[in-house]
Amino acid sequence: NTVHKFAFRQIPPVNGHMSKQILFEQYFSCMPAAVDAPSGDDAGAGAGAPELPRVGLAKVVSRFADGEGSPAMIERSYGHGRVVLFASSCDQEWNDWGRDASYVVAVLELARFLARGRGIANDLVVGVPIEFSVDPDAYAEDVRVRTPGYPAEQEIDLTAAPREDRAGFWIRWDQTRSRGVYRFVLTRRTGEEEMRAFAVNLDPSESDLRPAVEADLRQSLHEMEFHYVDGLKSLGEVGEESRREFWKSVLLAAFVVLMGEQFLGWWFGRRA
Repeated sequence: NTVHKFAFRQIPPVNGHMSKQILFEQYFSCMPAAVDAPSGDDAGAGAGAPELPRVGLAKVVSRFADGEGSPAMIERSYGHGRVVLFASSCDQEWNDWGRDASYVVAVLELARFLARGRGIANDLVVGVPIEFSVDPDAYAEDVRVRTPGYPAEQEIDLTAAPREDRAGFWIRWDQTRSRGVYRFVLTRRTGEEEMRAFAVNLDPSESDLRPAVEADLRQSLHEMEFHYVDGLKSLGEVGEESRREFWKSVLLAAFVVLMGEQFLGWWFGRRA
């Protein structure tokens, strides 16, 4: 690997505040490898060789501002997890990023990203089916599904269907009616059980806090009848129309009761 010197990189804003310019004095020259195969030198081993973790395509997460856009951070999947290569040092030997406030934030976010792994998918929303394929040589066809209500809700048996290209089994779960983690219990041919989890979230559009105009409401509510109030003034008018005051009636009733009490006292007192 070639070591380059004197590359500058402007760190993105953190919490709305711009960081100072970070100096990277040295970094390794590297390029992502475009392969999708088992890792290791014996990837082409024949039958009977131990199963190796698969690695996915590498992606450049960030680049140096050195004029050539050299990769600064490269990420790729490895087995059920992720690995990240940082082309410079993590201490202050080759850069002064450790003195900047953005360093701690970036390292913590990177640790969370790597620890989460690839066992849980984060881009699924309620109502979207869960689909994934498995190797028929390594896994049995029978699958057990645990919904977010597990263990209060019992496991559901599911059978994987052959893919059209006959390259494996295809597992599909359509009943993603509630948010949460859906877990699929797979059984290996060796008898061991393996868990795969998928996180299903609410549609982000449901959290849109922008004001809705009348056309938006009519498109969303379809045939439902509603009264659209435009502005605070109209809202006040609607409140005036719906408000009813009872204090006058209550005051009149109290006056009648008090006067009746006085009259009855005078009437019975005069007769006595």
